[in-house]
Amino acid sequence: MAFESGGLSQPRFATVAEAIESHALARPSSVALCFESQEITYAQLWQRVLYATHTLQTLGVTAGQRVAYLGLNSPAEMTLFIALSRLEAIFLPLNYRLAPAELSAILANAGVTLLVCDEAHEGTFQEVNTAVDQVK
Repeated sequence: MAFESGGLSQPRFATVAEAIESHALARPSSVALCFESQEITYAQLWQRVLYATHTLQTLGVTAGQRVAYLGLNSPAEMTLFIALSRLEAIFLPLNYRLAPAELSAILANAGVTLLVCDEAHEGTFQEVNTAVDQVK
């Protein structure tokens, strides 16, 4: 599908994952993400997304489920976001500045089925994960 914008036909993608996959096929060596001093190409990003998608499926994540992320901005966060898009699951970024009790309330209210965190927030993850039984 395409849409018209100023006389130019642009591709239209149903998900962010479709756009990244398209770029990975069309321009695999182009830079997709720059983070600190690291550059990640579309091909590298897509391989990370495929791996993350498989991992999420192994954990039982399906379309419509909510997956929360507790951590700082990073390529891993973007990979998770795109993989969830591929699965048509819902990405819920959490504010790492909140207290564990506040995070637990958000997780319970949102019906989150999986909580993912970065290494810097593992301690908070343990506190929150203990407080909310249904979160993997």
